[in-house]
Order: sequence, then C-alpha cells, then structure tokens
Amino acid sequence: MKRSKKNLGAVLIATSALLLAACDADKPQEPVAQSDQAPAPANPPLADPVVSKAKPAFAVFTASTGKIHVLLKPKSGPADMVYQNACPAGSQPLGITDINFGGKLFCNDAASRRMTVMDLSTLTELFTWNWPAEIQGTPTWFIGRWQTNKDVGLAAYDSAKGIFHIFNSGDKSFSLSHSFEYGGTGDSTLPLVGDWDGDGVDSAGVYRSATRQVFLKNALEAGMADISFGLDQSTYETDAMPVTVNLDARSVVAMYSSNKALVVFTNADDGSAPFLFGAPAEAKVVVPVR
Repeated sequence: MKRSKKNLGAVLIATSALLLAACDADKPQEPVAQSDQAPAPANPPLADPVVSKAKPAFAVFTASTGKIHVLLKPKSGPADMVYQNACPAGSQPLGITDINFGGKLFCNDAASRRMTVMDLSTLTELFTWNWPAEIQGTPTWFIGRWQTNKDVGLAAYDSAKGIFHIFNSGDKSFSLSHSFEYGGTGDSTLPLVGDWDGDGVDSAGVYRSATRQVFLKNALEAGMADISFGLDQSTYETDAMPVTVNLDARSVVAMYSSNKALVVFTNADDGSAPFLFGAPAEAKVVVPVR
C-alpha cells in the first residue's frame, strides 16, 4: 500500500510538471527591451540616378512638314515617334534628349542668337538661353552628355578657328566649361558628337570632307585622335553627310543621304545593315539624339 501511494505521488508530480511546462509554452513572450535588441541596420546611401545608355537611334527633321521623326532602333521602317511644329517660329531643332522621360527638344534661333528648350511631352517652353557674347559669328551648335548621370550640355564649334566651346549642363545658365582646339580649320571640317567608346559620356570628333577622313576623340580635349579612318566615297551617295547613329552600347559614324533617305554605316564591323528612314523626296536635316 505504501509503494502504491509513493507511485501515485510520483505520477502526480510528473503530471504537474508537464502541465506547468505546457502553460509556459502557451504564454506570450515578454517583449525584449530595446537595449537588448540588435541595432537596426542603417539605411544604405541613395545612389545617384543612373542615366540609361540606351538612346533612340536616329532622328530627322523635315522643314516642309514641320515634323521630327524619331527611330528607336537602326532599321528600316516607319518612325516610332513623330513631333509636329515642336520648335518656336524661326527656330530649328538642334537636338533631342531624355526621350524615355518625356523628352526635351533644343531649338536654335540663329537670327536671334537664342536657344529655346521645349518639353516634348507637352510641347511647352521650359526656358530660353541667349548665346554668350564671346561666341562670335555663326558656329555649329550641338548637344552632348558631358558628365555621367547629368543632363546634357551644349557645345559650339567654330570652324574658322577649329575650336570647340563646351558649356556645362545641370542648370539653365550653361556656363562655359572650357574650350579646346581640335580638327583644324575651314568649311570642309564638320563636327561630330557621340559616345564613341560606350562609357556613357559623349565626346567630339570631326569629319574632313576634303580628305574624306573621320577623327574621333574619347575626351573633350585637344590631342591626337583616338579613332580615325578614311571613307571610300564611291560606296555612298553623292549627297551623303556624316551623322551619328546610336547603337545599344555606343555611338557610331554613318553616312546619310537625304535624297535617298538612306543610312550607310562606315564600318561593317558595327554589325548593322544600311537602312532607310525618312521621305526620299523631302529635304531633311538630322536631329542628334543624346
């Protein structure tokens, strides 16, 4: 009888222990004091927005219709985008940028020596900019992305002196950054701009029509050309002029015939076939797309 009582007591004690353990398991956990918690990781620094290297391939302006036709990829076919009468009266399209974000159109009024920047998504004026007083004559103007992850800037090429004037981006004042000699002088020297090495930043170049040679730099500075080659004029139309075409990762030089609306690449290694773009019967000018 004593052994039975002892066994019964042991069973009761074990059962109580199990019930207490179960109750503890069902109890909500007490919150841990803040000082006992591991510190939360700091927010990572926000990176600067990355400007995509991908740009529309090519664009042309037809004065008789007032239309700008934009081609996204270098191939024959209809325009991917069309803009009508986008520049103020008396102005000519100078360049298009940020087309994936609504788009900006730079318009140049040489008679008034003034630039107007338009919002392409609404065709409204964003701001105007007067040519600096130190820019004499009538230079060739163009746009370029001079710094990574920055807005485009302006440049003026004085063919009489063979000088490029580079203007800063990032504000509406377009202050002069620097100037440098490149390409020689004379009306037969034509400026080019593009991202020749695919680093996301534009630089300059020239085409000498007298010798049919192209000289490209990978930096905005004087010096020897980083890329140079001659052209066999017999392979292009007689009215063909050098233009910049944007591929997926970089820019290349091609020859464009307005009469035939034909683009022919200067180097077969670019891997792109000739293509047709624009109305052959209409006089057209190329609008750089950066």
